[in-house]
Amino acid sequence: MSSEYNMNEYEHRTYEDLSQEFMELYPAAARAFKLIPMMYNRLTLVEEMTHKEAVEKIYKDPHQLSGFTERNIR
Repeated sequence: MSSEYNMNEYEHRTYEDLSQEFMELYPAAARAFKLIPMMYNRLTLVEEMTHKEAVEKIYKDPHQLSGFTERNIR
């Protein structure tokens, strides 16, 4: 799929189709964001990493995920 298609994807899909996909994906996305502070707490409180080490590890592990940045951790 080209990036141009992604930007204009709404032109080629119905609202119902987009809404259905959103409802299917949202729970997983919400859970992913809840996991970030749990991962941070595990690394800093249990494994006794420094803040800097924990943020670096959390950032580097999923580096291949499109759109995942250090801002997602803060």
